[in-house]
Amino acid sequence: MIGVSSKRPVDLRSDTVTKPTPAMFERMANAELGDDGRGDDPTVRELERVSAAKLGKEAGLFLPSGTMSNQVAILAHAKSKGEVIGEASSHIFRSEMGGLSLIAGLYPRPLPGTRGAMDVASLRGSLRRPGITQDRLGTAVVCMEQTHNLAGGSVLSL
Repeated sequence: MIGVSSKRPVDLRSDTVTKPTPAMFERMANAELGDDGRGDDPTVRELERVSAAKLGKEAGLFLPSGTMSNQVAILAHAKSKGEVIGEASSHIFRSEMGGLSLIAGLYPRPLPGTRGAMDVASLRGSLRRPGITQDRLGTAVVCMEQTHNLAGGSVLSL
């Protein structure tokens, strides 16, 4: 846990253990509501606008879960069908219920690692160009989890 002050620690292990403060509850109770599915929720639109401005981007997109965010990112980066290489104990392989295959039409290629980090030489040797046969679609994307959940939140070095 990382302490914001000595009185109130912030638990960053997971979004599922985060406890809202009284001010957060009040904001939620008094938030202006709309239908985000139709694009007219003012709170979501404001969150997307502020996020885009802070990051210097044209627009932002609110995704309510890490799994959804991972799937959108993988789909955005995978230019073709093929394999997704990642460390074997990473969240996308261990906790996302096969979304790579079911949603994205990609297949997992887990590589062993140490505290969430793949060996660079092993990773380099595992990259495949698309082949002629269907069973050799090639590497579509490489995923590196930062910070690594099952490795205790370890941070990958550059």
